[in-house]
Amino acid sequence: MEAQRYLRMGICGIIIIILAVTGYAVFLNEASRRHIEKMEEAQYTVLEAVRAEERSIRMMVKDASIRVNPLWTVDVKAQREGTLSDIHVGIGEHVEAGKLLASLTDDELDSQLASAEAAIDESRASLFNYEQILNRDALLRQNDAISEQEYETAVAQRDAARAQVENRTAQRDVTKDEMRKLSVFSPRAAELLNVYHGQGDYVRAGESLFLLSDLSELRAFCIMSHEDIAALLQHGRNFLLEIPMHRLMHRVYPIGEAAETEKGLRMNQFFARIESVTPDLSSGAGYHEVIWHVLNPAWIMEPTYYNGISFYSLEETRVLAVPCEAIHKSPEGGGFFVYVLDEEERLVRRSVKVGIEDETFTEITEGISKGDIVILQNPIGYTEGMRVRIKNVAGRGESKP
Repeated sequence: MEAQRYLRMGICGIIIIILAVTGYAVFLNEASRRHIEKMEEAQYTVLEAVRAEERSIRMMVKDASIRVNPLWTVDVKAQREGTLSDIHVGIGEHVEAGKLLASLTDDELDSQLASAEAAIDESRASLFNYEQILNRDALLRQNDAISEQEYETAVAQRDAARAQVENRTAQRDVTKDEMRKLSVFSPRAAELLNVYHGQGDYVRAGESLFLLSDLSELRAFCIMSHEDIAALLQHGRNFLLEIPMHRLMHRVYPIGEAAETEKGLRMNQFFARIESVTPDLSSGAGYHEVIWHVLNPAWIMEPTYYNGISFYSLEETRVLAVPCEAIHKSPEGGGFFVYVLDEEERLVRRSVKVGIEDETFTEITEGISKGDIVILQNPIGYTEGMRVRIKNVAGRGESKP
């Protein structure tokens, strides 16, 4: 029994020793493997990359500056001098045609109207008296109680009194016409952009009181390079104009009671159409003045100057493209290049020709092929031909404005 117990103990000890030796061997093997991997990784630079693929992008011209004017403006002027007693509208308000904008007062006209009304009453009383005399004389004449001359004198007096009533009524109407000029009405539906005078001011005839316009449609002017406008025109004349949101926060004119923005557009986006390009593209000029017709149904854009503007084509174009950050400008000749990974996982610089771009992707027209692995970041300080390991081959999707 004692011998068997010692035998079992010996077998267990042997098993423990074997397990310990095996575990140590596994540990040494794993440590050796990690060391080898670290040594191998030390030979590579780890970079992020993306495959060159066909993507749907919208042609874009960015960082443009525009000057915006309304299609029309109207200065509403005082038709007669007077004191501005009431202003019935405020800046930024939308007014319909015929809306009362302001009222003026003129004490002299008030006195003239009162005098004219009194004179009419007096002449009407006189006319009534002469008509009574004429009626009496007509009866007398029938009975030969008065002469024909006396009757005709009564008729003449009645006619003179009637003419006086008509004359004084006409004078009163002229005064009323002048008083109507003291009410200032909107000549058409518009937005009130400015009020030139305050309540209580004395204004002269012909002096401007209000500035009216319609901001639902605007005209924008900008200067573009020949390359930019030529690229835009390849995609038609209708585009999407986008203004940096912060530029819309500092307004000259308050927003009125406007319609909603165009369906599908953000608050800072507007439909725009190229009206004209001067001089013509065939002139060989390096820069052109471009005039745009801009739809602004919600009156968010206003007549002023904007910079940082972007223009997008309305339709997408399917092209071979890579993310914009993968494109680098050559310091030597002003061209462009990218870094790609060759079959031996080495860094290679490729000169490329670029086409249209949007905020995310740039078209590559020459220099690389579909499926090429393009390095995203600029490997500053790295050398062409060095070994590279890709950390992540990004599969970026389509871009939308």
